[in-house]
Amino acid sequence: MDYLGLPPSVILMICEYARMNGKNGFSYIWSVAEDWAHDGIDTVEAANERIAALETASGLWKTFAARVGISNPSPSKKQSESLLRWTSELGYGIDEILLAYDEMADHTSSFSFAYMDKVLTGWRAKGLKTADQIRQMQEAAAKQKAEQKAQQKTPGAPKKENKDAPAGRAAVSYDIEAAENAASQGAPVYERKKKKK
Repeated sequence: MDYLGLPPSVILMICEYARMNGKNGFSYIWSVAEDWAHDGIDTVEAANERIAALETASGLWKTFAARVGISNPSPSKKQSESLLRWTSELGYGIDEILLAYDEMADHTSSFSFAYMDKVLTGWRAKGLKTADQIRQMQEAAAKQKAEQKAQQKTPGAPKKENKDAPAGRAAVSYDIEAAENAASQGAPVYERKKKKK
């Protein structure tokens, strides 16, 4: 009350919230109170909104953790903030969050909410709002990648000329068979340059 300026009703709500989560220690209650005071949560209405948001994040975390095999019973503060941003600001649910997790797992060796945030933010910027839209985009990208790979492996496929290549380099061939044939014709002969007198 004296240091943070929170009213008794809000302090009691913090204590009750801590008790409901099995965290009765003073340090936890103090850290929550500091966060709320910093965010301007100094009324019962604002405290109710914050508790509802935290419970939403906690519910999402439990579903998410169970699906991906994480044993932590509750999210960290940053993880809660990310979950709330993904649901309230970006409009995503657990299905889209799990797809972002899969995307992260395919590209990084460590668990990263920051990576997932970039993935989800990128999808939202592209106008992808549902898990079905995201899957369709992923399938189209995978198909295009497979087609490009198949074209590169197909023998005799027409080679694209590099228009940006410097003059005299556009006709250079990187054909392995042609290089082996050229090498089998005999060792190259190098001539010494004559010294100028």
